[in-house]
Amino acid sequence: DFHPDVVLADNKLPRFSGRRALCIARRHDPLLPVIMVTGTLSEDRIVRLMYLGLANYVMKDRLTSLTPSVIRALDHAEEQRVAIHGREALEASERRFRAVAEASGDALVVADEDGHVVFWNAAAERMFGYTAEQVLGTGMERLIPERSRDRYHEWWSRTLDGGTLPTPFTAEECGLRAD
Repeated sequence: DFHPDVVLADNKLPRFSGRRALCIARRHDPLLPVIMVTGTLSEDRIVRLMYLGLANYVMKDRLTSLTPSVIRALDHAEEQRVAIHGREALEASERRFRAVAEASGDALVVADEDGHVVFWNAAAERMFGYTAEQVLGTGMERLIPERSRDRYHEWWSRTLDGGTLPTPFTAEECGLRAD
């Protein structure tokens, strides 16, 4: 199979256009950089081609800019691939976390830096009597008994201020049920 790193296309050939090359390249690999080499190309046409995914264009009377254009296009394509791979890895990790957390018999409650619940598993629903819909986005305080709130605030402040906690850190505390 042929797997080019970049496509250089002449804007106008007798039976093949640069636009057609761009469309073929996009179908082959949406991240494959295409650079148009042209003698004349209107600004309007350049904008339309860039909207279709053209990485750059180089005027034939300025071919010295071809190498920097190719380097920039290759760098940009690599950044896009890394970003996509990172997003896919993060999504896969999130799916694994959710599968493990939902299968757990222990209540797992995760809060963001503002103390709002961002994750609530089925065991937490059974333990506390709240559904995820009732709790997600609300403050953790609704789950902390009055007698434990000072300790909770001290622990939370220390955590947010960069204080150290044992690693791994697990907090076990009595909580308030919905009923």
